[in-house]
Amino acid sequence: MTDTTSFEEEMTREELASYLHGIADEFARGEGEEATIQVGNKRVTLQPGNEVACGVSVKERSALIRKGRQEMTITMNWRT
Repeated sequence: MTDTTSFEEEMTREELASYLHGIADEFARGEGEEATIQVGNKRVTLQPGNEVACGVSVKERSALIRKGRQEMTITMNWRT
């Protein structure tokens, strides 16, 4: 069975930093510890292993008439 929980929200840079720090703190608990992450209005409990694969992708689009747009995606995965 596959469950997907996702959300998208606009926030300030400070709010984003706080959210990402919260995720980092959960992962810093150490091997064997669960990580509970807030995803929108739902809390999701994860069981990350000691080894986590992480990928970062950045897209940069420039526009002549209006402002350009940038996007960053962070992907993490592991075996439970």
